[in-house]
Amino acid sequence: MTKKKRSKGKKDSSVSKPQKSIPAPKESSVPKPRLEIQSPKDNWLGGVGFAGILILAFMLNFHTLTDSDIFWHLKTGEIIFQTHSVPKQDIYSFTVAGNEWIDAQWIFQLMIYLCYRAWDYAGMIFFGAILSFLIWVLILGPNFSSSRYFFIILIGLISLITVSIRLKLRPELLTFLFIALELFLFNLFHKGKKYPLYLLPILLLAWLNSEGLWPIYFFLLGAFFVEEIIYFSLPGLRKWLKRSSALPIHNSVLSLGIVLLISLPMVLLNPYGFRGAIFPLILLRKITHPESVAKNLIEEFQSPFSTLLPLEMSAYIILMVLSALIFFILILRRRIYLANFFIWATFLYLSLSAVRNLALFGIVSAVLIPKMMRENPLSELFPNPQLINLAKFRWLGGGLMLCVMFWLAWDISTSRFFVRNYSMVKFGIEIGVLPTEYPIRAGEFLKKIFENEKRTKPLKIFADAASAGYIIWLGYPEWKIYFDPRLEVYGEEFLSRFVSAMEQIPVFEQESKRYQFDAVVIGQLIFHPSLIYHLYNHPEWALVYLDGTNVIFLRKTPEFMPLLQKYQIDFSAGFSRPIPEGIGKEWLIDELKNLSAILLTIGQAGSALPNLEEWLKLAPDSQGANYYTGWALHQLRRYKEAKFYLEKTLKMDPDAVPAQLQLAQIYARTGEINRSVEILNRLLEKHPGEITACINLAQIYEMVLKSPEAKAQWLRCFQIYQSDPIRYEPARIEITNALQRLGR
Repeated sequence: MTKKKRSKGKKDSSVSKPQKSIPAPKESSVPKPRLEIQSPKDNWLGGVGFAGILILAFMLNFHTLTDSDIFWHLKTGEIIFQTHSVPKQDIYSFTVAGNEWIDAQWIFQLMIYLCYRAWDYAGMIFFGAILSFLIWVLILGPNFSSSRYFFIILIGLISLITVSIRLKLRPELLTFLFIALELFLFNLFHKGKKYPLYLLPILLLAWLNSEGLWPIYFFLLGAFFVEEIIYFSLPGLRKWLKRSSALPIHNSVLSLGIVLLISLPMVLLNPYGFRGAIFPLILLRKITHPESVAKNLIEEFQSPFSTLLPLEMSAYIILMVLSALIFFILILRRRIYLANFFIWATFLYLSLSAVRNLALFGIVSAVLIPKMMRENPLSELFPNPQLINLAKFRWLGGGLMLCVMFWLAWDISTSRFFVRNYSMVKFGIEIGVLPTEYPIRAGEFLKKIFENEKRTKPLKIFADAASAGYIIWLGYPEWKIYFDPRLEVYGEEFLSRFVSAMEQIPVFEQESKRYQFDAVVIGQLIFHPSLIYHLYNHPEWALVYLDGTNVIFLRKTPEFMPLLQKYQIDFSAGFSRPIPEGIGKEWLIDELKNLSAILLTIGQAGSALPNLEEWLKLAPDSQGANYYTGWALHQLRRYKEAKFYLEKTLKMDPDAVPAQLQLAQIYARTGEINRSVEILNRLLEKHPGEITACINLAQIYEMVLKSPEAKAQWLRCFQIYQSDPIRYEPARIEITNALQRLGR
């Protein structure tokens, strides 16, 4: 039936017969704006983006070993393989030997040892990279849709960057895998498949014996179980929240309840029984205690806002805001996921409290957010019809994300990514383990000099925590250590003693006398200059090895005298540095910096200068290279040359305190007293606790200017010392002698 077309602007005066009204079109027949437009180009972009995320996940963990714990894990895996039993008491130390040791990571340790046994370090690196790949397959795969690829790839990429700082070979990787797998099984269950629940107890058994964060299994299971109980108790709530279920609610509650009941007694299925089951709770209570030494000392327990670098921090903030926005929209649209929101909020809180929890939040968000977006129509989530215009830019957005992925892949493959985030690892398996990362050269030296020694008792080694793991791997059972990173074995009190021994000379001497160390191996050299200086000048210790990663001191005993006569370093006879080859410019600079800093600390500027000249060739505008060169020339009394480098340093950073101190001392020695006093006064005005500046100024007042202000200045130094006696202990004798000299 048709209607006559009327002339525009004229009335129809003809009388027409009554006509049937035309029915309004049904709502379903009216086209609605859609944001999920699918085309071959969308399929291609989505597929490439999905593959790109998986490749990046693999690449981010395809690098040289870096975790300080990995080598004692490797040694433990070897022991488990050889003895077919899991250690239950400490076997590595000479200080707490026999203490209870609950090794919750024994399956991980056995796995990495089998990889090492089959393919050396390359096998371990491949294992970690494949784990990372599988984690992101489980995260993105179940919820991926090429019609919504933009949102899913965006969330996946942001989450991957957030998690990247924790992607290294360590037991925690298995927890990431198990979280993703458990959430994947729950996803299948919510789609109406019951069999995934039967796999959960098996998952628990593997998790329980692989990594100490297995209580997360019960947290996730409990969250979904409580959600189903709420829906069962309030039958109308699910409908009001616009949530559907593939299974009858009573079946869901019953199935989850049965799995929970089966899982609870399974926590006893570990080598330690009940003690192993409660171990994570005991450890959690210790770590979360306000006065915990570990919590305040270890970087991974610090706030992310004080430790994250710009790229990771930006990704973390974007992920927080974006995921919170999705939950907020869902709540406004009355599409509330109770369990998902509780899980997400809990891990968000944990991530805000400690940087080590950042990866847990990133993985949970990367699983839950795409899942909820897939289950809800985008027209419901974004009801504004104007948003259809955004669909026009989806290819541009997808293309930009691919460009970011290509850039990241290049950045990672050239190792620039790892240099920029200060992890200082190298991409690939060519090297396996960097000699600048672990005490490889120092350990081989120690092994060589003792290979022909017939010792009846283990060599007792005091080492820093970062070096201890490799020493265990290389030397056990012939070598025993004072302390290593197994905090649960040593306890808070011993950890406090170890930290004090590294930082306070009297405590080190007390421990040395108590345990009679045979050797001292120190890494992270620039963090322990006081201890190295003390040992170098101590009559009971001899420096036998030095590179840019470690120093080794041997105790001067009759037993070791033949070794000392052969290996004690005599700088007057010349010193050749064992620089590794083929490590790359950035790693060579790091080696030269550390080696030069220690040589200057022990007063060997002549030996440091060749290293500094090489560093300046590699990086002529490096602030560190110019500062250390100025310091070395100052020690060598080449004041004019030293001024040039120190003044150049201050042009780069006018507030550099060490350079100002060095320059002030040079001015004082070259007769420019007023300039020296001016610098020192300015330093003390800006940094009232700078005790070196205070002492230098007091010395000028007393020795050079013969000023009556000298006594007041020394008193000021004494007040600074009293504000923190432990920190300023090295200055105590000089200050008290000066005050006695001036008749205080």
